[in-house]
Amino acid sequence: MFDRLKIEGQSEQRREALASRIIANFWAGITDEDELVLASKLPLGR
Repeated sequence: MFDRLKIEGQSEQRREALASRIIANFWAGITDEDELVLASKLPLGR
């Protein structure tokens, strides 16, 4: 899934933020891969 969302030339910091969003969404109960992709494109609400 991470490979579906990462962008070529993306900074390490942005990739870490993306990974954090994927994990946070999974922990929030989103288990469908397509839903995780959609939700993980959005920034975390803090």
